[in-house]
Amino acid sequence: MVAKIVEGKSIRGILHYNEDKVEKGEARVLMAGGFATDIERLNFHQRLYRFETLHQLSPRIKCNAMHITLNFHPDDKLDMGGMQQITSQYLEKIGFGEQPFIAYQHLDAAHPHIHIATTRIQKDGKPIFTNKIGWRLSEPARKELEEKFGLVKAQGRKLRNEPYLKVAEYGTAPTKKQLENHRSCDAGLCLHFFCGIQGGARAVWWENYFQ
Repeated sequence: MVAKIVEGKSIRGILHYNEDKVEKGEARVLMAGGFATDIERLNFHQRLYRFETLHQLSPRIKCNAMHITLNFHPDDKLDMGGMQQITSQYLEKIGFGEQPFIAYQHLDAAHPHIHIATTRIQKDGKPIFTNKIGWRLSEPARKELEEKFGLVKAQGRKLRNEPYLKVAEYGTAPTKKQLENHRSCDAGLCLHFFCGIQGGARAVWWENYFQ
């Protein structure tokens, strides 16, 4: 399993990116948590409002949105229930178990992968500490979940292509400073990208393809 965490400035952009995929039939809502009712009953603006009410508690925190992806090997045979368990346990292990989130299963690639939209801002208005979250929390979580669910292990495998960076559809081109600010662990098996130093919604997309 390969995990990627991106801190961004626009939860609206993250939701738009994933909801557009759903409308095109390229993704589906896998699960959600922290909402007062079933996620299927809520429209886009109601889903967005849940996150924005938390962001209003800490208007000075600009990097408040989180876009997390979990990428699996094509040989990992996971049903919806398995993906839901991995998603909820991963969020718990990295300290986001109590945060509202929406998880989407994307269907537009050969390998199974999940996108998670969530927020750093807690109900008391304080942000979750995310410095070095990649190697500090995400990497141990990845290894534990690989063992528990019998997933193909990413560490030590030769990758078909080197990891590459491209801009997510909801963002703009990353600055040099953004690329320098990324933190990787275990040769790129998990990456953490911080917010850009300039204004606007900025996030970097990263994918790793197994051989």
